[in-house]
Amino acid sequence: MNILIAVDYFPPNGGGGRSYRMAKLATFLTQQGCNVCVLCSDKTVNPDETMLDGAIKENLEIIRIKQSNSLFVKLVKKLLRQIWIGDGGLFFAWQMYSRLCKRQIPIIPDIVFTSSAPYEVHLLGLWLKKRFGFQWVADFRDPYTLNRNYNKRFPVGRWFDRRFEKRIYQQADGIVFNTIANRQQSIETFKLDESATKYTVCQNGFDPEEVVESNIKKEAVSGLVISYIGGWRDDAYENEFINQILREKEYYKEKSICFRFIGNGTEALSGRAEQSDGVIELVGFVPQTALGQYWASTDGVILLLPPSQGYLGWVPQKLYGYMAQRKAILGIVPQGESESYLKEYGCAVMCRPEEFDLRKMVEQLAPLASEVDADEETVSR
Repeated sequence: MNILIAVDYFPPNGGGGRSYRMAKLATFLTQQGCNVCVLCSDKTVNPDETMLDGAIKENLEIIRIKQSNSLFVKLVKKLLRQIWIGDGGLFFAWQMYSRLCKRQIPIIPDIVFTSSAPYEVHLLGLWLKKRFGFQWVADFRDPYTLNRNYNKRFPVGRWFDRRFEKRIYQQADGIVFNTIANRQQSIETFKLDESATKYTVCQNGFDPEEVVESNIKKEAVSGLVISYIGGWRDDAYENEFINQILREKEYYKEKSICFRFIGNGTEALSGRAEQSDGVIELVGFVPQTALGQYWASTDGVILLLPPSQGYLGWVPQKLYGYMAQRKAILGIVPQGESESYLKEYGCAVMCRPEEFDLRKMVEQLAPLASEVDADEETVSR
């Protein structure tokens, strides 16, 4: 079977959550004997070659589309983002379509698989289905207009987006949502047929064989290491989290408690890390396969989400990794699917983002982390 995948970020140019989902899909398909052609951008963010480990390279071709960063293109994208569909990625969608029509790619696809964001990537699926009749699957790694971060200034832009999203649901042969709650909310909002088998769910999680096991033994120390692993948004609620660390830094120093931040975007914390007198440790981006030493030295992990009223389906990829590593979780989360997972997981201290007291949560987390170290069976279910 021949599969065409259209996505923005793809390894080795892009690492982390942006490209993990499609990297794992491409790897699996090549292992099953499928011929896979990937259309993606040439953006380089946190390169990670290990994300394609296991892929059968003879069955995989990657075609990278050169992206312009000129001031003119940036201004046009900004305008389109407000008055038309998607994220201002119309040029990218058109470049992919033009590249396919002008260049002889090595396969004639049996299935076209488009994965957003940017959401204009689904235009490629629409165009190819209309012109050639290809089977098309649209994958939503994150919700579109129901996303808590969705914010368009002009009503005409919001109107175009809703019509475009509904057309995707109607025209695609398959729709993949990233959480159960997002599927349900989309079906209710757009009045879709809930019984239709084409509306499926695939979480942004880790395959069991992808969990990094570490042979490094944790040193017996009296302190506590609490790690945040993943992209740092640097929004108001994350800043409040850092501010609470700094306000109580003398307490954390006395108790030998360290907050470790691993992932892209953490460089924004460099100034405040210097103010913390060693309480805040910055590591930066680390490939999945190199996380073992950090998992081994971590007592607890941080899940930090802002309020998201009306948006129940936010489940970040890091949560699956946290649970797979059987770590105690400090969860600052709104009502929704993430909260439900933490309750079922059991080994977590939780509070809502509007009212959290970090010191009290850390005090509750400390004995829980010790219990996990003593008996990992408490969280292995």
